[in-house]
Amino acid sequence: MNLTAYCKLLLFSIFLGSMDVLFAELLKPVEGGEEKEILIVSGKRRLYYAVRSEGLMYAVNGPVRLKFITRFPAMKPGKKTRHKFKYDIMLDEADTIHVRHKYLRQKGIRSIQHPNHHYTHSGQYTINVPEGRHWVRVVTSEDQKYPVLMRAIAKTFELPKGAKKILTPMIHQISKLVKVGEKEIEYFELNSHTPLQIAVKGPNTLRVTSRLSFEEWMGIEEAYRLQLREGKDIIGTYFFNTERSNTSSVESNDNIVPAKWRTCEVNLSEGDHVITVKILEKDKTAFLRFLEFK
Repeated sequence: MNLTAYCKLLLFSIFLGSMDVLFAELLKPVEGGEEKEILIVSGKRRLYYAVRSEGLMYAVNGPVRLKFITRFPAMKPGKKTRHKFKYDIMLDEADTIHVRHKYLRQKGIRSIQHPNHHYTHSGQYTINVPEGRHWVRVVTSEDQKYPVLMRAIAKTFELPKGAKKILTPMIHQISKLVKVGEKEIEYFELNSHTPLQIAVKGPNTLRVTSRLSFEEWMGIEEAYRLQLREGKDIIGTYFFNTERSNTSSVESNDNIVPAKWRTCEVNLSEGDHVITVKILEKDKTAFLRFLEFK
């Protein structure tokens, strides 16, 4: 798969990048949604659709953020066994992204249809669908023994609300001043070798604003991925497509041009959290800024 080509299809526009979630809707497949599974998660009933090799098809009206929540039957013995499962996402029958998960069994998950089965922790993957009518197909390979159980959530956006606070990473604090017009804004450098960690107390919304570092070898547009974790749990993987900013520069380094900014947000529950942010491209660097909204 060409990641840059794929991310162009999922263009993260400035409008989408500056919004928070307003409304979430569980999508019903327009094809292949006959096999269903109801799981009891924390006392609540959750409807999942089974994904097999023939796949599920969703009709989506953009712009929306599309979040895939998946679980897998954990039939192998052993509390510390990590269960691998995979599926593919295709937008408008064009480029394909391959999603790979590996999770432990989660206690307390019960199925109405299969009360003796066990299931993994949930895997989450997020893509952003541009404006217009689109078709999103999800399939699994024929060699996968069990179906992937999936919930597809479509989310729209609104402007953020509440008081905001700028947060500083706990370690690896290599800061850079990015000049935007007449303003100088502090960002923190992120590469594949040095993830950044943020300590934050919920309930609140954590916003991560990022600018890819454009180097001389890069093209007009570039794609990159940020992954957010809490402990061993992946909160989400976010895809961005961006280009050089005409109004920004990095202080004391004329060889690097910051990209136009892109954002993602995480709603955190009550309590203390440590969020780890990684960039998944080994040859790319980004500048990050962290905001907390109460």
